[in-house]
Amino acid sequence: MPWDTIKPRSFPAFDKQLDGISKETMTDHYKLYEGYVNKVTACRKALNELDYAAAEGNQVYSPLRATR
Repeated sequence: MPWDTIKPRSFPAFDKQLDGISKETMTDHYKLYEGYVNKVTACRKALNELDYAAAEGNQVYSPLRATR
């Protein structure tokens, strides 16, 4: 099954001044979100390139388990 690549989306709320949440906090949270999206994309790429037949045969190390 091919895994699609995902990209961080933009949120309109980040451009507004919010009550009780500073712009710096919103920027920091968005950077965390971008990191999570990038990690998911890297995992999906690894899953696309994985040889599933070889991954099932090894009981000691599995690239499939390493991806999680």
